[in-house]
Amino acid sequence: MPDMARVLCVDDEPVAREVFRGIFEDSYNVLTASSGDEAMEVIRDFKPDVLILDAVMPGIDGWEVCRRAKKDPSLSNVPIIMVSAHATGSEYRHKAYAAGADDYIIKPYIHEDLLAKVQVWTRVHEIESHLGARLKELEAVASDLERTKQKLEQKVVEKTRDVLRITKDLHEEAGKRRREREENEQMKERLIHSEKMEAVGRLAGALAHDINNLLGGILGNADVLKDKISPDSAMSRHIHAILSCCARGARLVDQLLTFSRRSVSIADIVDVNEIIRELSDIVENTLKSTVRLDICLDAESAVINADAAQIHACLLNLALNARDAMPHGGTLRIETNNITVDDHYRRVRGTPISDGEYLLVRISDTGAGMAPDVRDRIFEPFFTTKQPGKGSGLGLASVCACVRNHKGHIQVESEPGKGSTFDIYLPLAAHADTVAAEFTADDLRTGTVLLVEDEPLMRDVTGGLLEEIGFSVVSAESSAEAIKHLQANPESVDIAVLDLLLPDMHGTECLDKLREIKPGLPAVVVSGMQPEGRLEEALKEPRTAFVNKPFGFADLKGAMEKVGRKE
Repeated sequence: MPDMARVLCVDDEPVAREVFRGIFEDSYNVLTASSGDEAMEVIRDFKPDVLILDAVMPGIDGWEVCRRAKKDPSLSNVPIIMVSAHATGSEYRHKAYAAGADDYIIKPYIHEDLLAKVQVWTRVHEIESHLGARLKELEAVASDLERTKQKLEQKVVEKTRDVLRITKDLHEEAGKRRREREENEQMKERLIHSEKMEAVGRLAGALAHDINNLLGGILGNADVLKDKISPDSAMSRHIHAILSCCARGARLVDQLLTFSRRSVSIADIVDVNEIIRELSDIVENTLKSTVRLDICLDAESAVINADAAQIHACLLNLALNARDAMPHGGTLRIETNNITVDDHYRRVRGTPISDGEYLLVRISDTGAGMAPDVRDRIFEPFFTTKQPGKGSGLGLASVCACVRNHKGHIQVESEPGKGSTFDIYLPLAAHADTVAAEFTADDLRTGTVLLVEDEPLMRDVTGGLLEEIGFSVVSAESSAEAIKHLQANPESVDIAVLDLLLPDMHGTECLDKLREIKPGLPAVVVSGMQPEGRLEEALKEPRTAFVNKPFGFADLKGAMEKVGRKE
């Protein structure tokens, strides 16, 4: 058991000394003295952690004991509490503090108050003692370091000729080690950030999946009602309001899915210069007259493998953010260039990407810029500097995720008052893929659809939309039920429509088993998210299409036209 803190109580009144013992003996090692002279005799041997002094005593009074203790180096850091029965005026209090007392209390006092003060000052003394010991250790270390420094300096003087001969090699080695340390620290920071973003991304993806199912049910039903009601009716306006809200919700969910790396990305050959030309008209229409838009597309090749919609949304998001950063006017500049990344480029630009040919898209503004603490957090999900209701905090997080999903890199340079510059590096496409021939709705065949969907709401809505298109529908709640039905009636099913995330197996696995039973079965996969790679491989198969949740009548009909055209 650790030693109890020591309290020395000095008072010429026997009753007062007994009171002190009663207050402190359960928690402290208590020693009492009846006079200032006695206190000065025992204080050095007792080494109190707190000293309680009655101010007025015969012989050496409390003020004199206090002054002597504070002048003694071995006692100067001991907290002293002066006690006095003189409650009127401030003379005694000022006199106590002038003598060096740390605290002052008036008789009669509440015992708990005095105990609380002693507890506080005991802790203060403990901390000061610890800090004093540490300070002595540090002073000793500093002294050793100074002596070592002097010895080293002497050796340096003695060995100057040898040092001059090897300075160059040492300098290069030191630089190499410094760079390695910096690279290791950067790699560690990126890993920690990546793990944190991945955890938040999984949560965001799960939320988005559930929200998509709800939006899908609302959107599907509203889409059907829209075509059954006169466009001039009051009900039509309400339905259009519902559709508008669903669209806004879908955009927010798409940002969640992009950030979580679970949005569906269908790679295609995309000319980014063309995308910028298209979005420049959109951006220009939103600019104030005080903001100038400069477009400089110097990249000779701007062709990449990408999801065109995601790249369009990514660049539009950055452009609109740049616009918002210039409420009082300025210049918004969008430019492209071709960049070759190698070791030299990485060292100069600090860009952690592999060697190769890249398209650099630079979006800059002359706005207010950002402080370092803001700049370092802008790609975090739900972080925003905009007013409540003006931004979700997902825009730049989804931009970063989009670039990452396309095996690219994004970095930002910004200083307060100097604007901001966003650089996006995207790997150039090695070759152009051929584009599939288009077909029209006239080629659409009807028949029976095997609908595989575990969510009751989405099953009802999707089934209703398919019937509106002209199909008969057979529903299954699970992969097992769908496989069992097709095994029993392979000729009764013309097209399969199935959710990607089914309770008993992944949708792509279910589709493979259905096609083992009926080779070449046309299929439409429905989802808003996916594990990376599996859906992309499935969509390479003929007669396979994808519909992103939430979807409406036109979206589903377009997919059915694609896979269900007549031979």
